[in-house]
Amino acid sequence: LSIAVCSSARPLRAFGLVFPPEAQVFIASWAFVGLPLTVLGGVGALHRIEGNLRVFFFYSAATFVLTLTLPIWILSTNSLCDVVVDPALQRQGTAFVCGFADTFVFTWSLILLLTHLYLVYTVWSLAEDIRLIPNPELMMYEDALRAAKTIPYEEEAGPTVSNMVYGLHGDASARGQMPPPMQGGPRSTRTAYP
Repeated sequence: LSIAVCSSARPLRAFGLVFPPEAQVFIASWAFVGLPLTVLGGVGALHRIEGNLRVFFFYSAATFVLTLTLPIWILSTNSLCDVVVDPALQRQGTAFVCGFADTFVFTWSLILLLTHLYLVYTVWSLAEDIRLIPNPELMMYEDALRAAKTIPYEEEAGPTVSNMVYGLHGDASARGQMPPPMQGGPRSTRTAYP
């Protein structure tokens, strides 16, 4: 919206406030820079690219600080009462009427700024999540690998295939023969999965 209504020649009057051309150009330029950065942040969130989200986080944080200046400027200039409240009502007592208008603007500004701050925190939180766990699809295998235990291979009681083929104390390597197919060589350890 700020890009569409920007004018570098005339002041903009909105809600009784006057925005000079310089402020309009700055706000529109900042919003224009934000367009590709927002797309960059969306791609970073979708494909879990931390750098893209960090750039968008810094842009959002700077936007929060710039947005914070508008309600402070409105409340500090005391021009809000002249804009919002009818002059006939102001003659009955400006303290109450202007105080009510200032409280209204302060409350809604606080609500909107806290919402903006929460969104900035959400972007930061996602960037931290991606930094700590860059590939979450590999996490399901991590538990299985951590649970794997190496246990000593215990000889089974009773006759084995090699004992039956080579005799009770036969050794295939001593006779220069290979063990039977699918038998494999001697093992000292095996991996057990839960």
